Amino acid sequence: MVEAAVAWSWDELDPDGSRSPEERAAEQQAELEAAIREAYQQGVRDGMVQGSDQAELRLRSAHQALDGIFREFGASAEGWSEAMADSMAALAVTIARQILDREIRTAPDTVRELIADALDRFPVDHAIRIRVSPTDYEALRASGATEEMTKNRWAQWTTEDSLVPGSFLIEGPENIIDGRIDHALEKIYRSMTGG
Repeated sequence: MVEAAVAWSWDELDPDGSRSPEERAAEQQAELEAAIREAYQQGVRDGMVQGSDQAELRLRSAHQALDGIFREFGASAEGWSEAMADSMAALAVTIARQILDREIRTAPDTVRELIADALDRFPVDHAIRIRVSPTDYEALRASGATEEMTKNRWAQWTTEDSLVPGSFLIEGPENIIDGRIDHALEKIYRSMTGG
C-alpha cells in the first residue's frame, strides 16, 4: 500500500518569508556545527572519565600486586623487605607519574577541568591568584580558558617554572588549593612507606 504524499512548501518552513534559502542553509549549517561541537566535547568528557577509571584500576591492581609481594616475603626478610617496600613504593609512584604525564599530554583539557573544579571551591567575591606552569598557561590562554574560567571574578594568573605541566596552586584570602602533582605523589609515597 502506498501512502499519500504530504504537500508542503518552503513558505511553511519560513512562514513570514523573511529568510532566503541561503539564510536557512546557514542556520542549518550552524546548528549542525553546534551539534558536532557538543558531541566532540561529550566524547572528550567521556574519554577523560574512562581514562581516569583505567588509570585508577591500573594503580589499584599494582597496589594489590605489591601487597601480595610484601606478604610473600613475610617476616623472614623484614629488614630487606622494608628496603624493598620503599623501592616498590618508589616504583609505583614513578609509574603513576608516567601515567599522569601521558594523560595530561593526550588530554590537555584535563588541566582546565582540574583548575575549574578547584575554582568552584572559592567564593566568587574572593580575589584569587592562580599559579600554573608556563606551558599550561600558554595552552589555557590560547584556548580562551583563562578568561572563561575567571570571567565573573577577580583573578591573577601567574606562571611558575617550578610547576610541572598539570600542576597548579590557587590562593585565596582564606585558603590554598594545592594541585601540585609532585606534592600529591610524594604524599602517596609517604603513605605507602609509613614515612
